Amino acid sequence: MKDKPIVADYGFPYGTSKYPIELNIEVKKFFPKCKIAYITPPTEVFGNELVNEFKKPSTNICFISLAHMHFCIQELAEKGFLMPLDELLPKKIWFGEKRQTIAEKINENLVQVSDNIFNGHIYGIPKNIAFGTLFYRKDILDKYGFLGGPKTWEELIFQCSEMLKNGKNDLWGYMFRGGKRIGENFIEYLWSNGGDIFDTEKNLIINSKESAETLDFFHKLIHKYKFFPKDYLTRDNYKFVDDFMYGKGIFLHHWTDAILNFVKCKKSKIKNKFGYMLTPIGPSGKNHFSLAGGGSYVVPKNTKYIEIAKKLFCFFSNPKMCKNLDKKWNWPFSRFQYVFDEPLQSQPYYIKFNPACASKLLSNGRFFSSIPFYYKIYPAINKNVSLCLSGEIKIKDALKNMENEIESIINERKYSNVIKKGTEFMKNNFEKSISLSQISEYVGLSHTHFAHIFKKETGQSAIKYLQDIRLKNAIRLLKQYPNVSVKKVAYESGITDPKYFARIFKRLTGTTPEHYKNSCNSLAVIS
Repeated sequence: MKDKPIVADYGFPYGTSKYPIELNIEVKKFFPKCKIAYITPPTEVFGNELVNEFKKPSTNICFISLAHMHFCIQELAEKGFLMPLDELLPKKIWFGEKRQTIAEKINENLVQVSDNIFNGHIYGIPKNIAFGTLFYRKDILDKYGFLGGPKTWEELIFQCSEMLKNGKNDLWGYMFRGGKRIGENFIEYLWSNGGDIFDTEKNLIINSKESAETLDFFHKLIHKYKFFPKDYLTRDNYKFVDDFMYGKGIFLHHWTDAILNFVKCKKSKIKNKFGYMLTPIGPSGKNHFSLAGGGSYVVPKNTKYIEIAKKLFCFFSNPKMCKNLDKKWNWPFSRFQYVFDEPLQSQPYYIKFNPACASKLLSNGRFFSSIPFYYKIYPAINKNVSLCLSGEIKIKDALKNMENEIESIINERKYSNVIKKGTEFMKNNFEKSISLSQISEYVGLSHTHFAHIFKKETGQSAIKYLQDIRLKNAIRLLKQYPNVSVKKVAYESGITDPKYFARIFKRLTGTTPEHYKNSCNSLAVIS
């Protein structure tokens, strides 16, 4: 069977949505030679399946829709997996009376674009924006005389308790993202309680009073008030969306994408019975905050089908086409809501269900990339939050574990950058008479500290590493120029003492520089 260019949708979560089917129809209409591949979201933050595809010499995948909760586009770009899109985008498009490049327009208007830019180049075009939000059963709250959902944690507990008192409703009081996404709930409620993972100077502050209050709040919802389903830790993340859609819960904290199911799915029992709102504020908080995510379109650098990728980008970047697709697919918070003059008109129910929340989410959302080292540290947060909520470890131990594990990850990354900078300096200056003090000064550390972390990370001393670079260069020169003197080869390799050069050369090769040079000379004559 002949290979076909593949359009991959990676990470779209809602199995009950018609999105994959409609995408297939739409793409097939304009690109009949393309094959649609829907790839299930990864169990880890970073999907190995797709990364392995990026690492191949070439791939049939020419266009990918990636979910930001699973992939850091800047990291993929840094690894060289993605193609810069600056040249693929249409050069000039009319926006009203102004003619601009789409890149200029996105830079001017779309907050999410920063997630898609690396070293000044665009590597992804936003598909949609999604926010963490609290959904509630408006019909049930109205029945009990509550005017809207809870604005604070205290109100959330009170409302749930009243509606579930004496077994009045056979419902779960509260549900949130489960499985590998439990940590996302903690982050949003921590923010809304006045806490954070890092301060403005990027100092780690996760082990705080605000964090302890946040874990204690979740712990009480689960174990004291028993608002949660018993299998909340193991249940599939999006099973909670289905449960809420089928009328089994009062509150659900999840992504705004879930509205697609509640409104459009034929099996939905809550089409006109729900509302949504910002994350309730905790006892130490002053404002509501939400995680902001969504998806972006990217092109693998190793694709076989660059020309088709260009056409697909023109297709998905054309303003008229974008408006038509957004209206048809009802994306929550279209990627082009800032570009078009009709924000949210293609999704009127977002305004209908909560006009205040629809606008506030745009200003109170914080993207994954705004959290330093997010994709590295998130597993540590998720693991310890899960262990704490299951009762396996205490709150203080969970926070201490998070602090220690995140600190270790930060130091590892920081030191890796220092080591990389130091090795590059040695490779570029080995022929000079450089010392350990000069190298450590260049990377900004004391020579004892640099020597310690270099040995820890590489398994050898910095001096030995520099020595090996010089000897490898000497071997290359002796092979390439057998008539050049050993003394000159040593000098050109950064070693000014011929006796020292001979000693370390023999230690590495088992022979003297003179003997090695003569053997290379003999081979050259024979050949």
